[in-house]
Amino acid sequence: NEKGHWELFDQANNKIGRFARAFSMPERKRCLSATVFAIIIRTKEQSEPEYQERIRCDSWEVVIPELTFSPE
Repeated sequence: NEKGHWELFDQANNKIGRFARAFSMPERKRCLSATVFAIIIRTKEQSEPEYQERIRCDSWEVVIPELTFSPE
């Protein structure tokens, strides 16, 4: 967890993504698996105008995970 974000790592411990700060794990659930469902490309122009000055690149990839949970 970096700066309040949950992060995603592959089996070789490479960071492949992180969740939004608003994400929280479901209560009383355990994550059984996480796979990459999709990868989308976002652009600076798609972002809200008030955030565009802080964006450091014109486009980037976003990992969309598929998480499977079970009761603890």
